[in-house]
Amino acid sequence: MHKRDIRNCSNYFKEQIVKLVIGGATISQVAREHALPKSTVYTWVAMYKRNGGFYEKNSVFELVAELAKLRNENRLLAQENRLLKLGQM
Repeated sequence: MHKRDIRNCSNYFKEQIVKLVIGGATISQVAREHALPKSTVYTWVAMYKRNGGFYEKNSVFELVAELAKLRNENRLLAQENRLLKLGQM
């Protein structure tokens, strides 16, 4: 059995492999059935548990930046809302 080129595995494929392990299959069994090194499957499971999934390299940073922007916008809107409420009294 030939080993799979793991550099070209999609995030969807990695997630499916991890779900097999989480579902009860052993890492050895999944690695053997899908022609993957056991160490790779261990790494994917750890990454999935740590990050909650697989993301493109920049998407996590983009999400963090968007979260910061939205929090700032929310803070400004809350201040504006308080000022409007004070003006009505």
